[in-house]
Amino acid sequence: MGNVIVNQGIIIGVAVIAAVAIVILLLLIRMYRKRNLSITRFLMAILEKRDRNMDGHSTHTQLLIIELYDTLPFDKKLRLNREHLKYAALLHDIGKLGVPSEILDKPGKLTEEEWKLMRRHPEIAVELLKPVGLFDPILKWILYHHERMDGSGYYGLKGKEIPLASRMLAIVDTFSAVTVGKSYRPARPYEDGIATLRLVAGAQLDPELVELFCAIPKHRIENCMQNLAEEMTHLERRI
Repeated sequence: MGNVIVNQGIIIGVAVIAAVAIVILLLLIRMYRKRNLSITRFLMAILEKRDRNMDGHSTHTQLLIIELYDTLPFDKKLRLNREHLKYAALLHDIGKLGVPSEILDKPGKLTEEEWKLMRRHPEIAVELLKPVGLFDPILKWILYHHERMDGSGYYGLKGKEIPLASRMLAIVDTFSAVTVGKSYRPARPYEDGIATLRLVAGAQLDPELVELFCAIPKHRIENCMQNLAEEMTHLERRI
């Protein structure tokens, strides 16, 4: 019981810090509307410094999701706003700021209590972003980005019940998680990321979207990693 109370205290404390950061973000956006995307990247880079396993992940998924968007059939593109997708990818894991680092960094299997905390991160993200107002169009996309096609995700949505953008986020999130190094394992190559997507297509990921992603030329996907490295070097100089 004591551990639960401590964990809840950590969540609340970190969430307060994140909420302050979001307020700062809103003020910056109002001051520099033409540069708000780069400001969001910069702020996320600062927030991600608390956990090296998140460092750069948001920018990587943002670069990947635009590659996926550009391959979509015209009718699907009409259902999405390209700029909104960028923000959804940048902010999809901001709720992990409310999850203790020892859970995020744990290489082994999480306990039931740890999973309960981890599964709250989409909800925490919505709680943080909702007061800002500017992010209303992407809240559902972020909330449901861990849904699975077979309905066994966080909230039980399945198939086409899951928003298109959320299904796209799930794919780029998975690919980035596989190919970007963690504290407990090295980075894995492009081929491993593609193999993982195809392995879980159908049950976890939208198979049609997976095939679209896998059809993107390899050099374009690898360019996302190169662009990420350049972006992170640039941000490091500013932080």
